Amino acid sequence: ETVAEKPSFRHAWRHAQHCIIPAVAIYEPDWRSGKAIATRIARADGELLGIAGLWEQWRDPSTD
Repeated sequence: ETVAEKPSFRHAWRHAQHCIIPAVAIYEPDWRSGKAIATRIARADGELLGIAGLWEQWRDPSTD
């Protein structure tokens, strides 16, 4: 992955601003057919997934 180099993620990565994102399912493209087909990924038991993420603070400049 290039998360450590991408400007949008660099600060959060360097400062270990990790989190776990709960989700019922995620959708990823399946390229085996040559076309991107959305594929649902979920737990077989229907429980929540824990997805690794990065967090960053953001302030809306129009409200400052």
